[in-house]
Amino acid sequence: MSGIMKPNSILFKLFNKLIYLTCKYSQNTIVLSSSMQAFLSTKYPDIKNKITIIENWAIEDIPNCNKQDNKFAQKHNLTEIFTVLYSGNMGRLHDIETIATAATILKDKPIKFVFIGDGAKTKILEQTIQTHQLENILLLPLQPREILPQSLTACDISLVSLIPGAESIVAPSKLNGMLAAGRGIIAITAPNSYIDKLLTKSGAGINTPPNKPQELADIILELSQQPEQVKIMGEKARQLYERQYRFERALKEYEQLLFTCDDRPDPRLLARNSS
Repeated sequence: MSGIMKPNSILFKLFNKLIYLTCKYSQNTIVLSSSMQAFLSTKYPDIKNKITIIENWAIEDIPNCNKQDNKFAQKHNLTEIFTVLYSGNMGRLHDIETIATAATILKDKPIKFVFIGDGAKTKILEQTIQTHQLENILLLPLQPREILPQSLTACDISLVSLIPGAESIVAPSKLNGMLAAGRGIIAITAPNSYIDKLLTKSGAGINTPPNKPQELADIILELSQQPEQVKIMGEKARQLYERQYRFERALKEYEQLLFTCDDRPDPRLLARNSS
């Protein structure tokens, strides 16, 4: 999918076989999304009953912060302009091309695109900035973790992107972080992906297909003129985090699976009884 290995290569076939054998001889296979579950169930039908979904969690419980009072936003002159944030890895499975083209389309609008991070596709942004002499893109390196609560709340709306089909093998952790930050999300993923369904059902964001930069640009421009809608999306994003993406929820699900995967007694009960 990323183009590094070809499906007919020996290395690809070897890894494919190793994944299958690992899943086959494991008591349970944990995946991070319904898209991953559907992919593995279709690829390996004989293990579908052993596949369990346990979604990831946000690594930070981020305090609510108004962008105008945000020190990171103040430092980078973002307080008075509609800001779209992409924070995290810009790798081969992320549709950075669509975002870069959308930024070019919106170059004369009062909208700022902020990218924080690095990856194989960072050069695409650098080339886009240089070719089109763009001043509406701010490209920043990965920030220290302690700044994360500030950097993730220094925007009005956030971006998550995957190339077609990547939702079957990737669950972008930046999604969880932006939910915790209380910022609405524009996702660039295949229609009916788990991210599309999550955002549509919760009202925390909007999904648009990959390779549709004009559609993405139109959505961003429309939201930049609808502050109340942006605020509502952010509120629903935070509610979704509180309800579904806290660490405690994931820990509980892992504990339930690990301590009930066979007939062995719960080791926590054994420890209590022996004390």
